[in-house]
Amino acid sequence: MPALQILLLLAPLSQGASPGSVDGIWGSSSAGGTVIIALKERADGRLLGYIVGESGVWVRSGLVSGSAVTFTLGGEDGGGPISPGSFAGSLSSSGTKITGTLSEGSTSISLTLRKVKKNFREEPWVFFDSDTGSKTRFTRATKAGLFQMGGFVGLGNCDFLACGGVLSSWAEIGTSHLITTNSFGGCSITAFLSGNFDPASKFLAGTWTLTDCTSTSTGSFIGGKEGATTGIHILAVLDLVRDFADDFEAESSSISDTLHSNFLDNGTTRADFLSKMNTMFSGWNGIRVDVERINQIITIIESDVTPWLGMDPHLDWSFTVYGTPVTGGAEEVLLSLEGDSLDDSDLFFISPEKGRAVFIGNGQSDSFEMGMPLLSGMGSTSPNGIWPFGIHDTNHPGGHPGIDPDYKTGAKVLSSTDGTIVALDVSSSIATEWTILVQARPGVVVQYEHVMNVTTGLAVGSVVTEGQTLGDPSPGSGTNPGIHWGLITGWESRCPTDWLHSSGKANFDTLFATAAYHEELCEPLECNEMNISFPLTTGWDLTSGSLAARIEFARDSAADYDYDYVLYDSTGTITESGAANWSPIAGSDSQIDLTPSSGGATKLGLVDIIGATLQIDWDTTSRPTNLSGASVYTLDI
Repeated sequence: MPALQILLLLAPLSQGASPGSVDGIWGSSSAGGTVIIALKERADGRLLGYIVGESGVWVRSGLVSGSAVTFTLGGEDGGGPISPGSFAGSLSSSGTKITGTLSEGSTSISLTLRKVKKNFREEPWVFFDSDTGSKTRFTRATKAGLFQMGGFVGLGNCDFLACGGVLSSWAEIGTSHLITTNSFGGCSITAFLSGNFDPASKFLAGTWTLTDCTSTSTGSFIGGKEGATTGIHILAVLDLVRDFADDFEAESSSISDTLHSNFLDNGTTRADFLSKMNTMFSGWNGIRVDVERINQIITIIESDVTPWLGMDPHLDWSFTVYGTPVTGGAEEVLLSLEGDSLDDSDLFFISPEKGRAVFIGNGQSDSFEMGMPLLSGMGSTSPNGIWPFGIHDTNHPGGHPGIDPDYKTGAKVLSSTDGTIVALDVSSSIATEWTILVQARPGVVVQYEHVMNVTTGLAVGSVVTEGQTLGDPSPGSGTNPGIHWGLITGWESRCPTDWLHSSGKANFDTLFATAAYHEELCEPLECNEMNISFPLTTGWDLTSGSLAARIEFARDSAADYDYDYVLYDSTGTITESGAANWSPIAGSDSQIDLTPSSGGATKLGLVDIIGATLQIDWDTTSRPTNLSGASVYTLDI
């Protein structure tokens, strides 16, 4: 759906005039609907903006010059980056109206923006399709508890409802929620969601029905609220961004006013941060700060925010800092930030102080790291050893959002980090299994699923330490017990091994070296890519040995393990292709058979894969008994 339609099909808020500059909250007076946008002018006339009720579209740049007001929109939906268009208009002499044109491609729409009241509330929610795990963010604006407007956007793909669209209605009666969405374009889509909010788990769960131009489909969903903000808070946060960017450019000591007096982030204190700023000021001239995106502001965390999604008040934004060395030379990029609770948390978390919004950091004295959820030597090689992050199968068509380690009989599930238990829920399908969520720090949650016999005394609010016993791994249907172990930041699942400390990584590497699983020929890494498309082809290039110069394995669907193979010579010419059948065995070399489609003799092989390295040997008369004469291949990443 074109972003221009998303913006203009939102239901209008009540308007109210308040004279002033371009600074404030504006709403359209278009008969087709409205867009609500908060604007703040920077010292040099550049414009900051925040679009209410639409996290998939943002103000990328803008300018106020005299009475002329222009801004360009950026955005991203489930299908990737979008170009929503631009606005050019004129501010009235009274400062209460901006009249102009909103253009997207060859489409132009006359648009009049008027100052509106700030007495609205914005709430982002994230819903997951129960079957696929695909995610969609719903952002609604309410006034006096009643729905006013909103939009939705797919997160990473378009598989749940659509790539993006509008919220046409959201009725909330007690714990019941009834939501209608619409997406327009070549094939219009209408969806109805009906669910109930559980105050205990803080989840909204229910069913959805979707009708497009060809058919009707149904399914179920689960989700929760990320937080909230208000019109007044939005303006306060835009003040913070404006002051930080302008003070940075002016190389002003006033930049200290944008930091909380108790600022601390991964061991960096307020004094440390300001020292870094002064070093940058002394080494560079002509500093320029471009704010490219402000697409989520959360200032309110209430008791109904789900611990899976919620984090401390924060600002999701991005900016780039440019400068010229004092010694001369061309302009360079000095700093580029994408707000994140793990990677760029120093200018992500916000807090009020002395009547204004400021950056506060994550409050931690060191960087995040953790161990494995089991003792060294207590992992099993059966059935898989390790089932890694990102791989795709029938139950995880969007990618496996964690790591599943197998445990030896009698081994315990351990907390992989210090933290506080924020959720302890019994499984909806197996009454003896529990899910435990441990908040390690603001915005960082460690997930343990399929835990049995939870340690007596553990409850929501319990403080745990790394290595503390949480319970037993579930026997499941495998030959050895196991759990699902995940790392969650907001709605996003992260690969846990990226944050293992040295002993944790050594523990993991020992287990992963013996791992084997059906997806491994095409997805062999500890951290594989989520949300990929099938058919999936993975190439392996020869580094030593006498076999084919290159092997490619292809898998048609996440729903099966039918592999094809192609062999190449050193000139890149295909020498053979056919079907590959293999039987992965953790802790041992695995058998693989390559059967040519031409009808030639089947290659009887042995294979072992450890991450980006594959060893293979084959013969057409008898299978090798070991890999002592194997050829070695490296993954073509």
